[in-house]
Amino acid sequence: MNPEKFERTQSSLLIPEKYMDEFNRRTENISREDYLHELLERYRNVLLWRTFEKLDCVKTKYQEEGQNLQKKNFRPENADWIELGEFAQWLGISRTALFTLLLLLDIAGWDIIIPAK
Repeated sequence: MNPEKFERTQSSLLIPEKYMDEFNRRTENISREDYLHELLERYRNVLLWRTFEKLDCVKTKYQEEGQNLQKKNFRPENADWIELGEFAQWLGISRTALFTLLLLLDIAGWDIIIPAK
């Protein structure tokens, strides 16, 4: 058995159509996998600082309907996919909803106000 085979698994993101141009621009020169990794590196502390309210609900909240969600497949590092899932579960939202939130932070330029490591 090849353990490297299991370091990345097929995953999908659902991105609202209105953000697709920005997503495509940001992933033009780097892979989607690397972009997810960069978003987690860049905004991990924002999530850890509890900038966003945790939803108090039993069920996971998904993205709102009517956004013409675009499916994008990729093979992220399992560690990144797990981390995204843990943050999403803690916040009470889906992975793709959290990815969209991180994308919006990036579009808004939050990386400018967040100190580098």
